[in-house]
Amino acid sequence: MPEKQTKVLLISSSRYVIPLVEGRLAEAKGVPFHMEHTKELSEGFQILSERKFDVVVLDSNMLGSHGFEELQRVNDKVPVVMLDLALPSERSSESVFFRVHKKTPEVPIVRLTDFGNKYEEVHILIRSMWYAIERYRTLMEIRTRSIVDELTGLYNRRGFLALTEQHIKLADRKEMPFFLLFSDLDNMKAINDTMGHHSGDEALVDTANIHKETFRTSDIIARIGGDEFTAIMIDTDKTIGAERLDKKIEEFNVNSGRPYKLSLSVGLAYYDPKRPCTLGELLSEADALMYQQKEKKHAKRGK
Repeated sequence: MPEKQTKVLLISSSRYVIPLVEGRLAEAKGVPFHMEHTKELSEGFQILSERKFDVVVLDSNMLGSHGFEELQRVNDKVPVVMLDLALPSERSSESVFFRVHKKTPEVPIVRLTDFGNKYEEVHILIRSMWYAIERYRTLMEIRTRSIVDELTGLYNRRGFLALTEQHIKLADRKEMPFFLLFSDLDNMKAINDTMGHHSGDEALVDTANIHKETFRTSDIIARIGGDEFTAIMIDTDKTIGAERLDKKIEEFNVNSGRPYKLSLSVGLAYYDPKRPCTLGELLSEADALMYQQKEKKHAKRGK
């Protein structure tokens, strides 16, 4: 058992449940718990947005007609253990409970009674909490790996597409235009061929770090291909992002001491909610503009 205090948020409106759970946790000798409770699901969401908890214990009676969506919303923020209550004075919630659990089998279920073996129930409740916490941690690691580029720490293509699709929906709803910047590392093949793939990886990491320094945390930055990077620029003038990127590249080439010089070709596409388009169309436009800049560089070098 972990020694640190485990912070538990209980969400239940039942006058039986709060003292029952508090009593069961108090029986856990040598395991420190700090429990808070709320009688409203909406208040529970508010508390979770303001403070960090290790696990939520959710009374299945709190789930309404949209039980699956409500449970999933909580489980997206913090691991959940759901209570199946068998109290003589309470109405059975089995129809809601089983309907919801059928869609979320990853959520552990604990049946508490006011007439059962409290020592056995303590063991089951605490074991379910540890199971939920560890499983949630594992799922978050898997989810992070699935949308983050391992080499650079930026979002990968999957993460970029998912986040940008959501941002487009928000932009349409709030009528907020934005720019998509598409950049390509010009001399990647030459770096790999002449200095080796280790240097090529270093160049990609350097380019990613320059993007991180250039754009804000509210922007969506990704490596979507081998040497291709994108950034969704929110509330930014068209030229500012590209100009900042050029300046950061220049500073890097002067100060880095690397055996290579970085160069990026860039394309900028504008998303107008009054004339919506798909993300694929927006990427294609930015890619075409980037390619035009790259061709101009080739033509200039050929002269």
